[in-house]
Formats: sequence, structure tokens, C-alpha cells
Amino acid sequence: MNDPMRTFKEAAQAFDRGDLATAGRLSRAVLAADQAHFGALNLLAVTTMRQGRLDEAEQTIQRALKLNKRDVNALSILAMILRSQGRTEAALEKLDRVLRLDPKNLRALNNRGALLKDLGQYERAIRDFDAVLQIDKTYVGALYNKAGCHAALGRHGEALAIYEKILAVAPAFAAAWIGRGLSQTDLRQFDAAIASFSRAAELEPSNPAAPFNLGNALLFAGRPRESLDPYDRAIGLEPRFVDAHYNRAGALRTLRRFEAAAEGYRRTIELQADHFEAHNNLGGVLVETLHLDEAIAAFDAALSLRPDDADAHYNKSAALLLRGEFDAGWKAYEHRKRQAIPLGARSFKPPVWLGDREIAGKTILVHGEQGLGDTIQFSRYVKLLEREGARVLFAPQTSLLGLMKGLDAEAALVDVDDASLKFDLHCPLLSLPLALDTRLDTIPSYDRYLRADPDRVATWRSRLGPGFKIGLAWNGSAFGASVGRSAPRSLFAGLLRPGVRLISLQKAVDGGTPSSDDAIETLGVEFDAGRDAFVDAAAVIENLDLVISVDTATAHLAGALGARVWIALKRSPDWRWLLDRSDSPWYPTARLFRQRATDDWSAVFTDMSAALADELTEGGKG
Repeated sequence: MNDPMRTFKEAAQAFDRGDLATAGRLSRAVLAADQAHFGALNLLAVTTMRQGRLDEAEQTIQRALKLNKRDVNALSILAMILRSQGRTEAALEKLDRVLRLDPKNLRALNNRGALLKDLGQYERAIRDFDAVLQIDKTYVGALYNKAGCHAALGRHGEALAIYEKILAVAPAFAAAWIGRGLSQTDLRQFDAAIASFSRAAELEPSNPAAPFNLGNALLFAGRPRESLDPYDRAIGLEPRFVDAHYNRAGALRTLRRFEAAAEGYRRTIELQADHFEAHNNLGGVLVETLHLDEAIAAFDAALSLRPDDADAHYNKSAALLLRGEFDAGWKAYEHRKRQAIPLGARSFKPPVWLGDREIAGKTILVHGEQGLGDTIQFSRYVKLLEREGARVLFAPQTSLLGLMKGLDAEAALVDVDDASLKFDLHCPLLSLPLALDTRLDTIPSYDRYLRADPDRVATWRSRLGPGFKIGLAWNGSAFGASVGRSAPRSLFAGLLRPGVRLISLQKAVDGGTPSSDDAIETLGVEFDAGRDAFVDAAAVIENLDLVISVDTATAHLAGALGARVWIALKRSPDWRWLLDRSDSPWYPTARLFRQRATDDWSAVFTDMSAALADELTEGGKG
């Protein structure tokens, strides 16, 4: 080699332009001529570290430190190598040594803060970043790391303010735009976050993090269809990007494209076999497509990873119950009490009863849970407890106390929060099927077990007048498993026939404001406007010839009253409606009309229209 100094300079220039192969080759050439060339040793150590050859990098920098063990640059390089190896404590020790030698070494302070941040010691890390910024308030690395600490501590407003400072001095810093977008997302400033991630993607088009986070922001903003393109771009840049595959599947599930979502979850599992959430959500979308064997297998796979997870057990219970496997289903359903938002998990000093002891002569508190429809359906169990010799205190939701006065039982209706209640045992209402060992062939089915208030029935009889009267309910809940239950009001209106009166059983707030030429009659703003839910609806139903409802509390109310009710069900119905049958073992007077394809109500209402024509022509009982 003619000129080691010139060769070293060329190596450094190659490193600066990102040509690591050339930088490494030229550094080795310098060291071949001069084994003690301190600069070449440092440069080769950093180069091989960037190439991921960490053991070689460590050996090289140790050679430099043998020449000068107090060199702060070499010690800092060693600390970075140790950090890359996951040897965080050893890296911290090296940086502490650097700062003892040079207390104002900004790079070492920033790197030590970054290590503390990795360890979750955010407040200590912030102190190091503040020390840097006291000397150089525009030190971008310290600002960026400090913002990340505030974000990790949930202080998103503080983080956002720092990202704004960074971008004021370094507007092309793509990572800061991503950090800014993440803080804006956490602050629910979705439009601003979308703009931030879009800018990051423009600055670094090869960085999959930018489109990935853009997809997330769009999904959180309620724009799942728009999120698919950025997720696809992220996956195109990094085909094995697990979170992108998983979140894309979630967007497809939100769009109710269940088959495509299932493929996304399967791809996620191919890339990360122990991805609990992917297994659990795969089970959920397979339930939606009625592939129940595969769904249960997916839930079992999730439970093999987290055997005590309440959500996976609860999800599996729904699949089992939908198949009519009540023994295993009721047991798994008990895990609802341990979910993040527990169901039926009230705590009392007296023990819970799950059928494990005799109850004759005992007083048992039965407390309602979940939706009003659930309480209406399972209130039938109260009189079974009375047949076992128990005295029952029944505590439905407060809004149902008026309706439950018509329950066919001797139970005392009480407020569950009444501290003066005296009882020996308690049981959540939806644990009674387990406690009483309900099987498919032992469902307590009654022609009716609930009666409306006679005075209200008489009042509504006079108000409603003559005609073949059909009560309608088309709106169900728009959340969770209830999504997809509602059907368009126009389809119900299309059932109008000569001699038929269509009467809304929706409260004004639920049913919307009808137009002046609407085929569906409404019952006024006073209909069920009081604190007692369904007392008017029950009285009206007693005066109707037929009720047609989606899967909502009104359907349960009609069935409990023994009224004839046709129920429109989505393709993957709630577990209580079972599969492949037009009757219900819960309600002898019910007739079920099922979707043949997800979200397609056309066939349901075609079938209903034909059935109604038969009803009117032949006077059949539906």
C-alpha cells in the first residue's frame, strides 16, 4: 500500500455514503499495512457492526482499546456493539465509564439515555436527554428519544410538542413524522396522524413502518376500506411483516369480508405460529362463516398458548353452544366472568351457586346480566329454582322491574344493590343453565312465561283498533357480536299487504323518524318513554296478530309472551338460535328466517313475504 492515510480517507468516505463493503475492504487494507492504525480499527468495528457481524466488531474494537483503553470514541463504539448484542447492562457500564472520562460527551449521554429507554427506565433516560439538550437544545437524537420516552409514559401531548420541535429544525426526518403520527393517533387526532404518516411515506418510500402506521390510523378513524392499500404497501416492502398481515386481517373483518380475513389470520400464523391473537381472531371469523369445527380448533390453538385466557374460552363457548353442545358450552361460558369487561361477575359474601348443593329451603339471589333480551329469555329459569324448593330473590336490570312483575313465578323482585338483602346463595342469571344442567332436549320451553299488565293491554287494544296487525322491530345493537343483526326498515315496509297494518315496536330514538307516507305506523313519542322498558311493547304485542323482528330484545319479549314471532337472523346467528332449523326450542311460537349469505337480507324477506301471503290466504299459523 503506497499511502495508508489516503486509503483510510477513502474508507471513511465509503462508509459515509453507505458503501459498507468498500469501507470494510479498505479498512482491512490499512490494517494489513499498520495493525495499530487506531482510526481503521474504529472504522472497521463500526462497519462490521452495521453489517451485523457483531462478534467480529467486538474483537476489532477490543484491539483498539488495547492501544488506548481510555479513548471515549472506542468505548462508545463498544457500548453500541454490546447494545446490539443485547448485553444492555454491560453497554451501560461502558457508557458510564465514557461519561466519567468526559461528562459532557453528548453522544454518550444520548446513547445512555437510549439504553435506559430500552430498559423501560424512562424518567432516568429523560434526565440524560435533558442533559444533552442543556448543552445543545437542537440535538435531534436527544429530542427524538425524549419524545419516545414521554410517549411510552402515556404523555402524548408532551411527546407531540417535542416532535413539532424536531420537525421545525429537521423537516425531512421521517422517523419524527412517524412519531408525530403515533402521538396524534393516541390523542385521537386521526386526520392529523394520517397526514403525518403520509408525509413519512413520501420521505422514506422504502420504509414499511410509514404505510403500516398509516393503515392503522385509517382503521382507527373508522375507514377500514382505505386502510387496505397502505397495509398492502407495507407488506409489499416487507412480506414477512407480521403486524401488517394481522392488522390487515382485522380491517377485513371489520368490513365483514370474513373469508379474506381468515386468510390474513392464517398468513399471520404461518409467520408467527405463537401469535395468540391471530388464532383467537381466526376462530372468530370462522364462526362467522359457520366453519365451526375449524373455529373450535383455532380457539384450542389459542388456548394452547394461553390456557387461562378468558376471551378465548368465551369465544369457544359461543361456537359450542351454537352447535348445541351445551354440556361443554355452558362450562366454557363461565369464563365470561373473567373477561376484561366481566359479565355476571358480581361479588357477594354468600357463595355462588352453580348446582353444586341442594337449594331446598334456601334463599337464592338471581341477578340479571348482559342485555335486556338475555334477562327476558333466561328469566324462565326462576320458577325452576322455585320447583327445587328455593325462595328466589330476582334482581333484573332496574329498567325491567316493571315488566318482570308479569313473570310466571313467585320470586320477589329486588334491587341488586340493596344492602339489606338477606340470602344464602347467589347466581348470575346466565349461569342457571349450567347450574340446572340444561341440555338441548331439556331446555325449559313454555308456551308463555310472561304477561303484560292487563290495564295497559286494554288501553292499547282500544288505541290500536282493528285489522291484521304486525309489530315490527328492525334495529338491533350495532356493537360487538350484535353487528349485522339489523335489517333495513324498507324491507320491513315492503311486507305491507292489503288488509295488513305494520306497526313499529321501536322506540322513537331507535326507529328513527318516519316520513309522512311511511307504510309503518308509529305509536307516538310516549310509547315506552318511561323508566320501565318494554311495558308498552308487551301490552301492544298482546294485541297483535304477529311480530316480525330481527334478533333483538323485542323477539325475546314476543316469545316470552307466547306471541307468534318471526325472527330474521344473520348468517352466523347468536348461539341461542342454533343452526339449520326454522323453529326454536326456547320459544314454541317462534319461526326463524335465516340469511343464506353474509349481510344479504333479500332471501330472508322473500321467504317472509311468501309466508305472509300464505298466512293471509289460508289463515295459517306461520
